[in-house]
Amino acid sequence: MSDHMLEIDWNVNSGWGKPIISPYRKFEIDPANSTLHYALECFEGMKAYPSQDKKNINLFRPIENMKRMQTSFEALAFPEFDSEELKKCITKLVEIEQDWMPWREKHSLYIRPTGISMENTLGVRPANDVKLFTIISPVGPYYPKGFQPVSVD
Repeated sequence: MSDHMLEIDWNVNSGWGKPIISPYRKFEIDPANSTLHYALECFEGMKAYPSQDKKNINLFRPIENMKRMQTSFEALAFPEFDSEELKKCITKLVEIEQDWMPWREKHSLYIRPTGISMENTLGVRPANDVKLFTIISPVGPYYPKGFQPVSVD
């Protein structure tokens, strides 16, 4: 994982908090956390690639990722978020972590926006506390030796 992560907390009473980019860290989760018991979580798999001239880093189809994340949040009864603002926050995180970009062909930064319930309850209901966070990791090609399908004959 890269050195930093993005975190944005939401509470049913106070709404969305201020986005924070901080050093990568572990979360402390209560054993009764509803993400652990009811799978109240979702994620998107985004990528960022170097530009042709290798001077910039470009997010690949971030608007589509934001749409899917918004759909997942709705399905989980999580709060709506501002897609454009989240995209800006992720862009800033990528900018901070640009040294992690593997500047080689077919390599990229893997960006994982994730939403989880931070509600500690044993009961099925919408979460009163949600965490939206994003972590980044450099990755190589998915099929390092090329795609080689398996014969079913």
